Amino acid sequence: SRSLLPRDVEEELRLPRAPGFFRRFWAKHPVITDIVVAFVCLFFSLVPAGTFSGFSNDTEFWRITGVDPATATTIIVVAAIAACVALLIRRRYPLIVFAIALFAETTFLLAPQPVGGPALLVALYSVAVYGSTRSAWIAYGISAILVSGLSFGFGVAEAIPGSIGSNGILNSVVFGLIGVLLGVNIGNRRRYLNALIER
Repeated sequence: SRSLLPRDVEEELRLPRAPGFFRRFWAKHPVITDIVVAFVCLFFSLVPAGTFSGFSNDTEFWRITGVDPATATTIIVVAAIAACVALLIRRRYPLIVFAIALFAETTFLLAPQPVGGPALLVALYSVAVYGSTRSAWIAYGISAILVSGLSFGFGVAEAIPGSIGSNGILNSVVFGLIGVLLGVNIGNRRRYLNALIER
């Protein structure tokens, strides 16, 4: 039968295509999804960190701050693990997860070589999806300014190599932006569908 609704209203209420098998599976099993995400982030965070775990490289940063290489390595590894484990609660407490991931990102500046991880990207994505668009952009601004500021300041003081500072800026500004854009897109879609269901 022909719809009695005006064309613009019908277009507004038209639902998108139903999700495929894999999307339905991940949506029905959020705990499994979060565990997989946490393990993937842990792998990509600890593998680079493990490459310098035995180094005795004495950078200018360590001489200035008095932080020895062994302590710096421990801080980086513990922070990376904490950020990845925190991803398990990213749906309920996205801002707390973001704060932990941001701390981990700043500790990567202690490394003797450029390292990083996807935890900050996933955390910003989670803020956009499970928080709000406004919170996501504020969180992105905080992370980009903080990490970029520290990288630039340490670089000017010649406390860290330029490659480490550039890597920190890349992770926080570029990859962080990717996480926010993806999260805003998916988050807005979720909120739109919820609004349609309520109507």
